[in-house]
Amino acid sequence: MAIHTNFFLAILSLTLAQSALSQTDLSAAQMAAYQDKLMFEALDLTEEQQAGVSRINLKYSKKQKALMDEPGSMFGKIGDIKRIKKAKNAELEAVLTAAQFEKYEDDIAPKIKSYMKANMRS
Repeated sequence: MAIHTNFFLAILSLTLAQSALSQTDLSAAQMAAYQDKLMFEALDLTEEQQAGVSRINLKYSKKQKALMDEPGSMFGKIGDIKRIKKAKNAELEAVLTAAQFEKYEDDIAPKIKSYMKANMRS
């Protein structure tokens, strides 16, 4: 019985560790895919817009992931995070209509920010 209990605890520990890792260590591609999903569902994008949005989301997810993986506190990275967001928004504005961009800023960007806070390592 003790062997089964130890085996169960070992499996449980590995499962919890993997779960914690997968929840806190998103890849840039996973971050971009999440953003794509939200934007495609909410913004009624054309195929051309979808391609542009996907490219932009992946580009800036890579930049954000690289920043998050650098040593240092989140406090020290705030300026860089703001610069990344500003550059991304400028590119999105060129791809989206004014109404789509407004909806992105009001509805989607807050969801993305919340998701990232919950799923990124600091």
